[in-house]
Amino acid sequence: DYTILDQNNNKIDCNISNSLEECTSKKIDSKQNFVDRSLPFLVIINGLIAGIHPCTISVLLLFMAFLFTIRKSRFGIVKVGLAYIIGIFIAYLGIGLGVLKALTFSSSPHFAAKLSAILVIVLGLINLINFFSKKHKLELGLPKSVKPKIAELLQRATIPTVFLVGLIVGICSFGCTAGIYLSITSLLLAKSTYIQGLVYLLLYNIMFIIPLILILIFASTTKVLSKIE
Repeated sequence: DYTILDQNNNKIDCNISNSLEECTSKKIDSKQNFVDRSLPFLVIINGLIAGIHPCTISVLLLFMAFLFTIRKSRFGIVKVGLAYIIGIFIAYLGIGLGVLKALTFSSSPHFAAKLSAILVIVLGLINLINFFSKKHKLELGLPKSVKPKIAELLQRATIPTVFLVGLIVGICSFGCTAGIYLSITSLLLAKSTYIQGLVYLLLYNIMFIIPLILILIFASTTKVLSKIE
Protein backbone atom coordinates (compact mmCIF):
# COMPACT_ATOMS: atom_id res chain seq x y z
CA ASP A 1 0.00 0.00 0.00
CA TYR A 2 1.02 3.62 -0.47
CA THR A 3 -0.26 7.08 0.49
CA ILE A 4 -0.61 10.11 -1.76
CA LEU A 5 -1.40 13.76 -1.10
CA ASP A 6 -4.09 15.24 -3.37
CA GLN A 7 -4.36 18.84 -4.56
CA ASN A 8 -6.33 19.77 -1.41
CA ASN A 9 -3.60 18.30 0.85
CA ASN A 10 -5.80 15.35 1.82
CA LYS A 11 -4.08 12.01 2.45
CA ILE A 12 -5.40 9.11 0.36
CA ASP A 13 -4.44 5.51 1.16
CA CYS A 14 -4.10 3.42 -1.99
CA ASN A 15 -3.49 -0.20 -2.87
CA ILE A 16 -0.42 -1.08 -4.92
CA SER A 17 -2.64 -2.73 -7.53
CA ASN A 18 -4.34 0.63 -8.30
CA SER A 19 -2.90 3.44 -10.37
CA LEU A 20 -2.82 7.07 -9.15
CA GLU A 21 -5.81 7.91 -11.36
CA GLU A 22 -7.87 5.01 -10.00
CA CYS A 23 -6.95 5.90 -6.43
CA THR A 24 -7.97 9.56 -6.69
CA SER A 25 -11.19 8.76 -8.59
CA LYS A 26 -12.22 6.33 -5.82
CA LYS A 27 -11.76 9.12 -3.28
CA ILE A 28 -13.98 11.42 -5.35
CA ASP A 29 -16.59 8.66 -5.77
CA SER A 30 -16.72 8.02 -2.02
CA LYS A 31 -17.28 11.73 -1.33
CA GLN A 32 -20.02 11.85 -3.99
CA ASN A 33 -21.70 8.75 -2.56
CA PHE A 34 -21.70 10.33 0.91
CA VAL A 35 -23.40 13.47 -0.47
CA ASP A 36 -25.94 11.37 -2.37
CA ARG A 37 -26.74 9.33 0.74
CA SER A 38 -27.10 12.47 2.86
CA LEU A 39 -29.48 14.25 0.48
CA PRO A 40 -32.74 12.45 1.50
CA PHE A 41 -31.89 13.05 5.18
CA LEU A 42 -31.28 16.77 4.51
CA VAL A 43 -34.57 17.06 2.59
CA ILE A 44 -36.56 15.38 5.39
CA ILE A 45 -34.99 17.41 8.24
CA ASN A 46 -35.24 20.74 6.38
CA GLY A 47 -38.87 20.04 5.47
CA LEU A 48 -39.78 19.36 9.11
CA ILE A 49 -37.89 22.44 10.35
CA ALA A 50 -39.59 24.66 7.76
CA GLY A 51 -43.00 23.24 8.75
CA ILE A 52 -42.62 24.47 12.34
CA HIS A 53 -43.25 28.19 11.89
CA PRO A 54 -46.00 30.43 13.30
CA CYS A 55 -47.57 31.68 10.06
CA THR A 56 -49.40 28.46 9.16
CA ILE A 57 -49.70 26.93 12.65
CA SER A 58 -51.33 29.98 14.26
CA VAL A 59 -53.98 30.26 11.53
CA LEU A 60 -54.75 26.52 11.85
CA LEU A 61 -55.18 26.70 15.66
CA LEU A 62 -57.29 29.87 15.53
CA PHE A 63 -59.45 28.33 12.83
CA MET A 64 -59.94 25.13 14.84
CA ALA A 65 -60.95 27.18 17.88
CA PHE A 66 -63.47 29.00 15.68
CA LEU A 67 -64.88 25.69 14.39
CA PHE A 68 -65.34 24.54 17.96
CA THR A 69 -67.31 27.69 18.86
CA ILE A 70 -69.77 27.01 16.02
CA ARG A 71 -70.11 23.42 17.32
CA LYS A 72 -68.44 21.56 14.47
CA SER A 73 -67.97 17.84 15.15
CA ARG A 74 -64.48 16.39 15.49
CA PHE A 75 -64.83 14.77 12.05
CA GLY A 76 -65.94 18.13 10.62
CA ILE A 77 -62.94 19.88 12.18
CA VAL A 78 -60.49 17.28 10.81
CA LYS A 79 -62.10 17.38 7.35
CA VAL A 80 -62.00 21.17 7.04
CA GLY A 81 -58.54 21.30 8.69
CA LEU A 82 -57.19 18.88 6.07
CA ALA A 83 -58.59 21.12 3.31
CA TYR A 84 -56.55 24.00 4.79
CA ILE A 85 -53.38 21.86 4.98
CA ILE A 86 -53.82 20.58 1.40
CA GLY A 87 -54.16 24.21 0.25
CA ILE A 88 -50.82 25.05 1.91
CA PHE A 89 -49.21 21.91 0.44
CA ILE A 90 -50.29 22.78 -3.11
CA ALA A 91 -49.17 26.41 -2.71
CA TYR A 92 -45.69 25.42 -1.52
CA LEU A 93 -45.32 22.64 -4.07
CA GLY A 94 -46.32 25.06 -6.85
CA ILE A 95 -43.78 27.62 -5.63
CA GLY A 96 -41.11 24.90 -5.44
CA LEU A 97 -41.83 23.71 -9.00
CA GLY A 98 -41.66 27.30 -10.21
CA VAL A 99 -38.33 27.89 -8.44
CA LEU A 100 -36.96 24.56 -9.73
CA LYS A 101 -37.96 25.42 -13.29
CA ALA A 102 -36.70 29.01 -13.06
CA LEU A 103 -33.28 27.95 -11.76
CA THR A 104 -32.71 25.41 -14.56
CA PHE A 105 -32.78 27.94 -17.41
CA SER A 106 -29.03 28.64 -17.14
CA SER A 107 -26.31 26.16 -18.11
CA SER A 108 -23.75 27.99 -15.97
CA PRO A 109 -22.17 25.68 -13.33
CA HIS A 110 -23.66 26.15 -9.86
CA PHE A 111 -25.87 29.02 -11.11
CA ALA A 112 -28.77 27.86 -8.91
CA ALA A 113 -26.54 27.66 -5.83
CA LYS A 114 -25.09 31.14 -6.43
CA LEU A 115 -28.48 32.75 -7.07
CA SER A 116 -30.05 31.02 -4.07
CA ALA A 117 -27.12 32.07 -1.87
CA ILE A 118 -27.69 35.74 -2.86
CA LEU A 119 -31.44 35.47 -2.19
CA VAL A 120 -30.86 33.78 1.19
CA ILE A 121 -28.41 36.54 2.19
CA VAL A 122 -30.98 39.19 1.15
CA LEU A 123 -33.66 37.47 3.27
CA GLY A 124 -31.24 37.33 6.19
CA LEU A 125 -30.53 41.06 5.87
CA ILE A 126 -34.28 41.81 5.76
CA ASN A 127 -34.74 39.84 9.00
CA LEU A 128 -31.89 41.77 10.64
CA ILE A 129 -33.43 45.09 9.53
CA ASN A 130 -36.80 44.01 10.94
CA PHE A 131 -35.19 43.03 14.24
CA PHE A 132 -33.21 46.25 14.78
CA SER A 133 -35.57 48.74 13.12
CA LYS A 134 -38.75 49.81 14.90
CA LYS A 135 -40.15 52.05 12.16
CA HIS A 136 -39.08 50.62 8.78
CA LYS A 137 -40.08 46.98 8.75
CA LEU A 138 -40.30 44.80 5.64
CA GLU A 139 -43.08 42.24 6.10
CA LEU A 140 -42.15 38.66 5.14
CA GLY A 141 -45.20 36.96 6.66
CA LEU A 142 -48.90 37.53 6.11
CA PRO A 143 -49.59 41.14 5.06
CA LYS A 144 -52.01 43.02 7.32
CA SER A 145 -54.26 43.78 4.34
CA VAL A 146 -54.80 40.04 3.74
CA LYS A 147 -55.80 39.13 7.31
CA PRO A 148 -59.38 40.58 7.22
CA LYS A 149 -60.08 38.67 3.99
CA ILE A 150 -58.79 35.44 5.58
CA ALA A 151 -61.02 36.01 8.62
CA GLU A 152 -64.00 36.59 6.31
CA LEU A 153 -63.33 33.35 4.41
CA LEU A 154 -62.84 31.37 7.62
CA GLN A 155 -66.29 32.49 8.84
CA ARG A 156 -67.87 30.45 6.04
CA ALA A 157 -66.10 27.27 7.28
CA THR A 158 -66.67 25.37 4.00
CA ILE A 159 -64.07 23.12 2.39
CA PRO A 160 -63.58 25.30 -0.77
CA THR A 161 -63.16 28.54 1.22
CA VAL A 162 -60.78 26.94 3.74
CA PHE A 163 -58.78 25.39 0.87
CA LEU A 164 -58.52 28.89 -0.62
CA VAL A 165 -57.33 30.22 2.77
CA GLY A 166 -54.64 27.50 2.77
CA LEU A 167 -53.45 28.66 -0.66
CA ILE A 168 -53.37 32.32 0.45
CA VAL A 169 -51.57 31.56 3.72
CA GLY A 170 -49.10 29.28 1.90
CA ILE A 171 -48.22 31.95 -0.69
CA CYS A 172 -48.11 34.86 1.77
CA SER A 173 -46.08 33.01 4.41
CA PHE A 174 -43.46 31.80 1.90
CA GLY A 175 -41.19 34.64 3.03
CA CYS A 176 -40.95 32.98 6.47
CA THR A 177 -39.33 29.83 5.08
CA ALA A 178 -37.94 31.03 1.73
CA GLY A 179 -34.35 30.76 2.99
CA ILE A 180 -34.64 27.04 3.75
CA TYR A 181 -36.67 26.36 0.59
CA LEU A 182 -34.21 28.11 -1.76
CA SER A 183 -31.25 26.43 -0.07
CA ILE A 184 -32.67 22.93 -0.45
CA THR A 185 -33.88 23.61 -4.03
CA SER A 186 -30.42 24.75 -5.13
CA LEU A 187 -28.91 21.67 -3.47
CA LEU A 188 -31.36 19.43 -5.34
CA LEU A 189 -30.39 21.00 -8.66
CA ALA A 190 -26.68 20.64 -7.93
CA LYS A 191 -26.78 17.03 -6.69
CA SER A 192 -29.62 15.29 -8.58
CA THR A 193 -31.31 15.00 -11.97
CA TYR A 194 -34.47 17.01 -12.68
CA ILE A 195 -36.72 13.96 -12.06
CA GLN A 196 -34.92 13.18 -8.79
CA GLY A 197 -35.30 16.85 -7.86
CA LEU A 198 -39.07 16.60 -8.38
CA VAL A 199 -39.29 13.50 -6.16
CA TYR A 200 -37.21 15.17 -3.42
CA LEU A 201 -39.30 18.33 -3.72
CA LEU A 202 -42.45 16.26 -3.18
CA LEU A 203 -40.82 14.59 -0.17
CA TYR A 204 -39.81 18.00 1.24
CA ASN A 205 -43.37 19.32 0.99
CA ILE A 206 -44.83 16.18 2.58
CA MET A 207 -42.43 16.68 5.51
CA PHE A 208 -43.43 20.37 5.58
CA ILE A 209 -47.10 19.61 6.30
CA ILE A 210 -46.51 16.75 8.79
CA PRO A 211 -46.27 19.15 11.81
CA LEU A 212 -49.62 20.67 10.74
CA ILE A 213 -51.22 17.22 10.41
CA LEU A 214 -49.93 16.20 13.87
CA ILE A 215 -51.25 19.44 15.39
CA LEU A 216 -54.61 18.88 13.68
CA ILE A 217 -54.87 15.33 15.06
CA PHE A 218 -53.71 16.30 18.55
CA ALA A 219 -55.74 19.51 18.84
CA SER A 220 -58.96 17.97 17.52
CA THR A 221 -59.41 15.83 20.64
CA THR A 222 -62.26 16.89 22.93
CA LYS A 223 -59.96 17.59 25.89
CA VAL A 224 -57.64 19.88 23.93
CA LEU A 225 -60.51 21.61 22.11
CA SER A 226 -62.07 22.55 25.43
CA LYS A 227 -58.74 24.16 26.39
CA ILE A 228 -58.66 26.04 23.06
CA GLU A 229 -62.20 27.31 23.69
